[in-house]
Amino acid sequence: MAERKGDPVPPSDGQADSDGALALSLRERPIDLIDIARALGQSAAIERLGGAAVRACRDNLTLIRDSLSYATAILTADVATLSDAGTQGTTAGPDMEAEVPSKLLSGPGADQWPSGGLDDLDDLDVDIDTGLFARTDHLLAAHREMARVDLSSAAATARVRVLVEEQLAILTERHAAVEARLQQIRAVIIRRYRLAAAPARDRTA
Repeated sequence: MAERKGDPVPPSDGQADSDGALALSLRERPIDLIDIARALGQSAAIERLGGAAVRACRDNLTLIRDSLSYATAILTADVATLSDAGTQGTTAGPDMEAEVPSKLLSGPGADQWPSGGLDDLDDLDVDIDTGLFARTDHLLAAHREMARVDLSSAAATARVRVLVEEQLAILTERHAAVEARLQQIRAVIIRRYRLAAAPARDRTA
């Protein structure tokens, strides 16, 4: 990976190439917990990494963070749906499932939808990262249970809710760890830029 002109962060060793390959790989396939652990491990010694490796770690972790944000939002909505079904008991099920589209259009932010309905979405100029759905496939394994669960069954609803809540807890923890590492990386980059911008006589030995 070539250095940008004027970049104060020095070139790195071969890790930059491996991290760059990881970023490309993550964009093209589902991300799993092993990928997240690997990215966190590769960035653990961020203070000792060169410029290209630091940027590669930042890009990898940003991609993972965005994927985790999407996955946790979906799972949080699943928990809300399952909790609602649990409180309604056997009166839930088909009736609740039929109400989902109308709830989406009448909930917070509904005024942002086109007045003509969902058919007008094709006319919107929205930059959508379609790869996001593929990258979060493994992270949303528990979400797939929502398509099979019988919401009129209290036992089935409770079983799926446990699965979803467990997955949500794991991803929430990983999200916090990734965000903390990104904050650390930002601090390293800013400190190096400030050091490079300072007069030579003011730099620490």
